[in-house]
Amino acid sequence: WSLLVTCHLSLVTCHLSLNIMHPLFTDLYTTLLHVLLPIRCVVCKKESSETLCVPCLNHFTVVQEQICPTCHKPSIVGLTHATCAHTRSLDQLISLYDYKNKGVAELIITGKYKLIPDAFHVIAPQVSALVKNSIDPPTNAVVTPLPLHWSRQRWRGFNQAGILSEHIAQNLNTPYEEVLVRHRRTKTQKDLHKA
Repeated sequence: WSLLVTCHLSLVTCHLSLNIMHPLFTDLYTTLLHVLLPIRCVVCKKESSETLCVPCLNHFTVVQEQICPTCHKPSIVGLTHATCAHTRSLDQLISLYDYKNKGVAELIITGKYKLIPDAFHVIAPQVSALVKNSIDPPTNAVVTPLPLHWSRQRWRGFNQAGILSEHIAQNLNTPYEEVLVRHRRTKTQKDLHKA
């Protein structure tokens, strides 16, 4: 009986020691990882605590005036003008960032093609807050991302539109569902001409 109690006490002591030591080893591992593979901002390439540093995020140009998605002329909150609407036109298109901004372009290209999903997790709170301020979703609304072709999804391992959409749905308190499917494998947008 005393041997059993001694073994039990030893196990409790060992367990307590492991509980105390675990955070130390975790901190040591994290520190060593950051020394060997430091996190760098995807825009300015400087060492950072996040994949996008605060100064670079603050330099992202937020679009102040939205345009009609059909005629590209100014429109209130990106709504399609009544004279521009047809059966296959979008009802509304909101652009949150100015994609001519070099930092925004660098984030998108580096995040997508160097396979850094954290870059999109970092901007997601700002994106979802901007969407929440720009639209009033109907009661039956569903947030869904534009899908990737299955082969590109498998290669990249994530869909940046999905990451952002999940945050937006949560912030709007709206259901998130992946309801669209991409059947054709199209060229990447960065390889296309403007026309």
